[in-house]
Amino acid sequence: MKPQIWIYYDFASGDANPGSGGTFGTFNQLFPFGRYYLGYLDLTARQNIQDFNIQLVLFPTKWITMAVQHHKFNLAQARSPLFGPLGVPVRVDPTGAAGTHVGNEIDVWVNFHLTAHQDILIGYSKLFPGRFIRETGPDTSPELLYVQHQIQW
Repeated sequence: MKPQIWIYYDFASGDANPGSGGTFGTFNQLFPFGRYYLGYLDLTARQNIQDFNIQLVLFPTKWITMAVQHHKFNLAQARSPLFGPLGVPVRVDPTGAAGTHVGNEIDVWVNFHLTAHQDILIGYSKLFPGRFIRETGPDTSPELLYVQHQIQW
């Protein structure tokens, strides 16, 4: 199976004193590409976020790849907003009382390499909302099931 395990931590700063007119402390993501780093649901930007991530990849055959990822998202600064994938604020608690736990995301996918020119990818992703999501708006728990056929030459 040739298992691969990745454990990593991704940090992008937030502003400790938003709206104070002082120095803007939020990391500026110039080129958003969150899906690769911050989960397949594409719900967060690399701004004011901490992501503790673990990934397991298995290769049961030469033509099948399987992976499972778990992301634990927390805000870097409780009073600074949660940014969407394009860098726009989507939720905020200016008091910081909602805490920093955004939620946990699970991603599972299987890739079937059919030929030198074709792959089929099947995946599922779900966010389990944390306290910050529950207390700053609709308590959403998005999920995604997808099938992708890729032709390359």
